[in-house]
Amino acid sequence: RLHEADYSPWEGYEAEVWPTLTVLRGKVMMRDGEFLGDRTDGKLLKRKVDEAIRNRPAL
Repeated sequence: RLHEADYSPWEGYEAEVWPTLTVLRGKVMMRDGEFLGDRTDGKLLKRKVDEAIRNRPAL
């Protein structure tokens, strides 16, 4: 289930689609399966992991 609601207008709907264009900050990165960007176009997003998560046991 996508959400906790008991109804979705998309229930039973199937689609076979794939994105044909990907844009990153206004720059076309991929078109029709061809990578047009540069490896340096991305940005590392540093984040902190809450201590409560780090301290709990791994599964």
